[in-house]
Amino acid sequence: MWDAVSGRELFPLKGHSGLIKSVAFSPDGQTIVTGSDDRTAKVWQTARAEQVAAWQVEERVAAQYLVVLQHERNAEQEPQRFARARDEGAIKQWLILAPIPLGQSGPDGVDTEQIEGEGRLRPKAGEGTFLVSGELKWQEVAQEDYVIDFNVILGDTTHQSVAYAVCYLRSEVEQHGLRMLVGSDDEAKVYLNGKMVHKYPVGRGFVQDQDTVSDITLNAGLNVLVFKVVNEFVDWKGSIRFTDAQGNPVKGIKVTLDPDAKDSR
Repeated sequence: MWDAVSGRELFPLKGHSGLIKSVAFSPDGQTIVTGSDDRTAKVWQTARAEQVAAWQVEERVAAQYLVVLQHERNAEQEPQRFARARDEGAIKQWLILAPIPLGQSGPDGVDTEQIEGEGRLRPKAGEGTFLVSGELKWQEVAQEDYVIDFNVILGDTTHQSVAYAVCYLRSEVEQHGLRMLVGSDDEAKVYLNGKMVHKYPVGRGFVQDQDTVSDITLNAGLNVLVFKVVNEFVDWKGSIRFTDAQGNPVKGIKVTLDPDAKDSR
Protein backbone atom coordinates (compact mmCIF):
# COMPACT_ATOMS: atom_id res chain seq x y z
CA MET A 1 0.00 0.00 0.00
CA TRP A 2 1.30 3.45 -0.96
CA ASP A 3 0.22 6.97 -0.20
CA ALA A 4 -1.20 8.19 -3.53
CA VAL A 5 -0.08 11.80 -2.96
CA SER A 6 3.50 11.37 -1.70
CA GLY A 7 4.24 7.94 -3.18
CA ARG A 8 5.49 6.80 0.24
CA GLU A 9 5.05 3.11 1.03
CA LEU A 10 2.67 2.65 3.95
CA PHE A 11 2.76 -1.12 4.57
CA PRO A 12 2.83 -4.47 2.76
CA LEU A 13 0.00 -7.00 2.78
CA LYS A 14 1.53 -10.46 3.15
CA GLY A 15 -0.22 -13.79 2.84
CA HIS A 16 -0.62 -14.87 -0.79
CA SER A 17 1.75 -17.52 -2.16
CA GLY A 18 0.98 -16.82 -5.85
CA LEU A 19 0.78 -13.82 -8.16
CA ILE A 20 -1.95 -11.31 -7.28
CA LYS A 21 -4.18 -10.74 -10.32
CA SER A 22 -6.99 -8.55 -8.90
CA VAL A 23 -7.55 -5.95 -6.17
CA ALA A 24 -10.73 -4.14 -5.15
CA PHE A 25 -11.54 -1.49 -2.53
CA SER A 26 -14.85 -1.15 -0.72
CA PRO A 27 -16.71 2.16 -1.29
CA ASP A 28 -15.86 3.39 2.23
CA GLY A 29 -12.14 2.54 1.78
CA GLN A 30 -12.10 0.37 4.89
CA THR A 31 -11.79 -3.04 3.18
CA ILE A 32 -9.54 -4.44 0.46
CA VAL A 33 -10.14 -7.73 -1.38
CA THR A 34 -7.38 -9.48 -3.34
CA GLY A 35 -7.49 -12.50 -5.67
CA SER A 36 -4.42 -14.61 -6.43
CA ASP A 37 -3.03 -17.42 -8.58
CA ASP A 38 -2.77 -19.41 -5.34
CA ARG A 39 -6.55 -19.91 -5.76
CA THR A 40 -7.51 -17.88 -2.70
CA ALA A 41 -9.16 -14.53 -2.12
CA LYS A 42 -8.28 -12.49 0.96
CA VAL A 43 -10.13 -9.69 2.73
CA TRP A 44 -8.02 -7.03 4.45
CA GLN A 45 -9.08 -4.27 6.83
CA THR A 46 -7.35 -0.93 6.28
CA ALA A 47 -5.50 0.57 9.23
CA ARG A 48 -5.00 3.98 10.80
CA ALA A 49 -1.60 5.68 10.40
CA GLU A 50 -0.64 5.06 14.05
CA GLN A 51 -1.40 1.36 13.66
CA VAL A 52 0.82 1.18 10.60
CA ALA A 53 3.68 2.89 12.44
CA ALA A 54 3.38 0.45 15.35
CA TRP A 55 3.40 -2.55 13.00
CA GLN A 56 6.50 -1.26 11.24
CA VAL A 57 8.36 -1.03 14.58
CA GLU A 58 7.26 -4.59 15.42
CA GLU A 59 8.39 -5.85 12.00
CA ARG A 60 11.85 -4.25 12.39
CA VAL A 61 12.32 -5.87 15.81
CA ALA A 62 11.13 -9.23 14.47
CA ALA A 63 13.44 -8.95 11.44
CA GLN A 64 16.45 -8.25 13.66
CA TYR A 65 15.58 -11.25 15.82
CA LEU A 66 15.24 -13.49 12.76
CA VAL A 67 18.67 -12.45 11.49
CA VAL A 68 20.27 -13.45 14.81
CA LEU A 69 18.27 -16.70 14.87
CA GLN A 70 19.30 -17.55 11.30
CA HIS A 71 22.99 -16.98 12.11
CA GLU A 72 22.70 -19.31 15.10
CA ARG A 73 20.88 -21.94 13.03
CA ASN A 74 23.45 -21.74 10.22
CA ALA A 75 26.28 -22.23 12.73
CA GLU A 76 24.53 -25.32 14.14
CA GLN A 77 23.89 -26.81 10.69
CA GLU A 78 27.31 -26.06 9.17
CA PRO A 79 29.06 -29.26 10.39
CA GLN A 80 26.21 -31.43 9.09
CA ARG A 81 26.08 -29.56 5.80
CA PHE A 82 29.85 -29.91 5.33
CA ALA A 83 29.65 -33.66 5.96
CA ARG A 84 26.77 -34.06 3.52
CA ALA A 85 28.62 -32.09 0.86
CA ARG A 86 31.34 -34.79 0.98
CA ASP A 87 28.71 -37.53 0.65
CA GLU A 88 28.79 -39.53 -2.62
CA GLY A 89 24.99 -39.43 -2.68
CA ALA A 90 24.83 -35.62 -2.45
CA ILE A 91 24.67 -34.55 -6.10
CA LYS A 92 27.08 -31.67 -6.72
CA GLN A 93 27.63 -31.91 -10.48
CA TRP A 94 24.96 -31.03 -13.01
CA LEU A 95 24.28 -30.05 -16.59
CA ILE A 96 21.95 -27.07 -16.34
CA LEU A 97 19.67 -25.48 -18.92
CA ALA A 98 18.14 -22.17 -17.77
CA PRO A 99 16.38 -19.78 -17.69
CA ILE A 100 13.34 -20.98 -19.65
CA PRO A 101 10.21 -18.75 -19.49
CA LEU A 102 7.57 -20.40 -17.29
CA GLY A 103 4.49 -19.37 -19.24
CA GLN A 104 2.06 -20.65 -16.60
CA SER A 105 2.54 -20.45 -12.85
CA GLY A 106 1.82 -22.96 -10.12
CA PRO A 107 0.83 -26.57 -10.87
CA ASP A 108 0.19 -25.81 -14.56
CA GLY A 109 3.73 -24.51 -14.95
CA VAL A 110 5.46 -27.53 -13.45
CA ASP A 111 3.23 -29.92 -15.42
CA THR A 112 3.90 -28.20 -18.76
CA GLU A 113 6.82 -29.70 -20.66
CA GLN A 114 9.03 -26.76 -21.58
CA ILE A 115 11.16 -29.34 -23.42
CA GLU A 116 9.31 -32.16 -25.15
CA GLY A 117 10.08 -35.49 -23.53
CA GLU A 118 11.64 -33.79 -20.51
CA GLY A 119 11.86 -37.02 -18.52
CA ARG A 120 14.06 -38.65 -21.17
CA LEU A 121 16.65 -35.88 -21.52
CA ARG A 122 20.21 -37.06 -22.13
CA PRO A 123 22.29 -33.95 -22.90
CA LYS A 124 26.01 -33.27 -23.00
CA ALA A 125 27.89 -30.13 -21.94
CA GLY A 126 27.70 -27.34 -24.53
CA GLU A 127 24.87 -28.96 -26.46
CA GLY A 128 22.24 -26.51 -27.70
CA THR A 129 18.50 -26.84 -27.20
CA PHE A 130 16.08 -24.75 -29.28
CA LEU A 131 13.12 -23.30 -27.38
CA VAL A 132 10.38 -20.81 -28.18
CA SER A 133 12.49 -18.13 -26.45
CA GLY A 134 15.62 -19.03 -28.45
CA GLU A 135 18.57 -21.39 -28.15
CA LEU A 136 20.08 -22.28 -24.78
CA LYS A 137 23.18 -24.39 -24.17
CA TRP A 138 23.66 -26.97 -21.44
CA GLN A 139 26.06 -25.55 -18.88
CA GLU A 140 28.37 -27.77 -16.84
CA VAL A 141 28.30 -26.98 -13.11
CA ALA A 142 30.50 -28.59 -10.44
CA GLN A 143 30.36 -27.31 -6.86
CA GLU A 144 31.43 -28.26 -3.36
CA ASP A 145 27.94 -27.84 -1.92
CA TYR A 146 25.03 -29.92 -3.15
CA VAL A 147 22.56 -27.01 -3.00
CA ILE A 148 22.06 -25.56 -6.50
CA ASP A 149 21.51 -21.79 -6.54
CA PHE A 150 20.33 -21.12 -10.07
CA ASN A 151 20.42 -17.33 -9.66
CA VAL A 152 24.09 -17.49 -8.65
CA ILE A 153 24.91 -19.82 -11.55
CA LEU A 154 23.14 -17.54 -14.04
CA GLY A 155 24.54 -14.35 -12.48
CA ASP A 156 21.10 -12.79 -12.32
CA THR A 157 17.80 -13.01 -10.44
CA THR A 158 15.13 -14.47 -12.70
CA HIS A 159 11.39 -14.69 -12.04
CA GLN A 160 8.76 -16.97 -13.58
CA SER A 161 11.32 -19.36 -15.05
CA VAL A 162 12.18 -23.04 -15.29
CA ALA A 163 15.54 -24.80 -14.97
CA TYR A 164 16.44 -28.33 -15.98
CA ALA A 165 19.37 -30.06 -14.27
CA VAL A 166 20.65 -33.41 -15.52
CA CYS A 167 23.38 -35.75 -14.31
CA TYR A 168 24.39 -39.37 -14.79
CA LEU A 169 24.85 -41.73 -11.86
CA ARG A 170 26.96 -44.85 -12.24
CA SER A 171 26.32 -47.48 -9.60
CA GLU A 172 28.69 -50.41 -9.08
CA VAL A 173 25.75 -52.72 -8.35
CA GLU A 174 21.97 -52.54 -8.46
CA GLN A 175 20.78 -50.81 -5.27
CA HIS A 176 17.22 -51.13 -3.95
CA GLY A 177 15.26 -49.38 -1.20
CA LEU A 178 17.19 -46.12 -1.32
CA ARG A 179 15.85 -42.76 -0.22
CA MET A 180 16.02 -39.63 -2.35
CA LEU A 181 15.90 -36.35 -0.37
CA VAL A 182 14.74 -33.35 -2.40
CA GLY A 183 14.58 -29.61 -1.70
CA SER A 184 13.18 -27.02 -4.11
CA ASP A 185 12.08 -23.42 -4.44
CA ASP A 186 9.43 -23.47 -5.86
CA GLU A 187 7.68 -26.38 -7.68
CA ALA A 188 9.74 -29.36 -8.85
CA LYS A 189 9.76 -32.70 -10.65
CA VAL A 190 12.37 -35.46 -10.59
CA TYR A 191 12.74 -38.19 -13.22
CA LEU A 192 14.97 -41.24 -12.78
CA ASN A 193 15.67 -43.36 -15.85
CA GLY A 194 12.72 -41.81 -17.68
CA LYS A 195 10.18 -42.32 -14.87
CA MET A 196 8.79 -39.50 -12.72
CA VAL A 197 9.63 -40.39 -9.11
CA HIS A 198 8.80 -37.09 -7.39
CA LYS A 199 6.61 -34.03 -7.87
CA TYR A 200 6.08 -31.01 -5.63
CA PRO A 201 3.24 -28.91 -7.15
CA VAL A 202 3.04 -25.64 -5.15
CA GLY A 203 5.31 -22.69 -4.40
CA ARG A 204 7.45 -22.71 -1.25
CA GLY A 205 10.73 -21.54 0.26
CA PHE A 206 13.80 -23.74 -0.07
CA VAL A 207 14.76 -26.23 2.62
CA GLN A 208 17.34 -28.86 1.72
CA ASP A 209 16.28 -32.51 2.13
CA GLN A 210 12.69 -31.38 2.73
CA ASP A 211 10.95 -34.16 0.78
CA THR A 212 11.73 -37.87 1.19
CA VAL A 213 11.08 -40.25 -1.70
CA SER A 214 11.35 -43.87 -0.56
CA ASP A 215 11.99 -47.13 -2.38
CA ILE A 216 14.31 -45.71 -5.04
CA THR A 217 16.28 -48.16 -7.21
CA LEU A 218 19.57 -47.40 -8.95
CA ASN A 219 20.43 -49.77 -11.76
CA ALA A 220 23.87 -51.31 -12.03
CA GLY A 221 25.74 -49.09 -14.49
CA LEU A 222 24.27 -45.87 -15.89
CA ASN A 223 21.28 -44.02 -14.37
CA VAL A 224 19.89 -40.75 -15.75
CA LEU A 225 18.62 -38.16 -13.25
CA VAL A 226 16.52 -35.18 -14.46
CA PHE A 227 15.65 -32.43 -11.97
CA LYS A 228 13.15 -29.72 -13.02
CA VAL A 229 12.83 -26.68 -10.74
CA VAL A 230 10.29 -23.87 -11.23
CA ASN A 231 10.96 -20.37 -9.91
CA GLU A 232 7.99 -18.07 -9.35
CA PHE A 233 9.63 -15.33 -7.30
CA VAL A 234 13.14 -14.33 -6.15
CA ASP A 235 14.94 -17.36 -4.66
CA TRP A 236 15.62 -20.28 -6.99
CA LYS A 237 17.29 -23.30 -5.43
CA GLY A 238 17.22 -27.08 -5.50
CA SER A 239 19.03 -30.07 -4.02
CA ILE A 240 19.03 -33.85 -4.30
CA ARG A 241 20.75 -36.34 -2.00
CA PHE A 242 20.54 -40.15 -1.90
CA THR A 243 20.79 -42.26 1.26
CA ASP A 244 20.11 -45.88 2.14
CA ALA A 245 16.86 -46.86 3.89
CA GLN A 246 18.33 -45.97 7.31
CA GLY A 247 19.52 -42.52 6.21
CA ASN A 248 23.20 -43.47 5.87
CA PRO A 249 25.34 -42.28 2.95
CA VAL A 250 25.08 -44.35 -0.23
CA LYS A 251 28.28 -46.08 -1.34
CA GLY A 252 29.45 -47.22 -4.74
CA ILE A 253 28.03 -44.47 -6.94
CA LYS A 254 29.83 -41.95 -9.11
CA VAL A 255 28.47 -38.83 -10.79
CA THR A 256 29.39 -37.97 -14.36
CA LEU A 257 28.19 -35.33 -16.81
CA ASP A 258 28.94 -37.49 -19.85
CA PRO A 259 26.70 -40.54 -20.40
CA ASP A 260 29.48 -42.19 -22.43
CA ALA A 261 32.19 -41.76 -19.76
CA LYS A 262 32.71 -44.55 -17.24
CA ASP A 263 35.31 -43.29 -14.81
CA SER A 264 34.63 -39.56 -14.40
CA ARG A 265 33.83 -38.27 -10.95
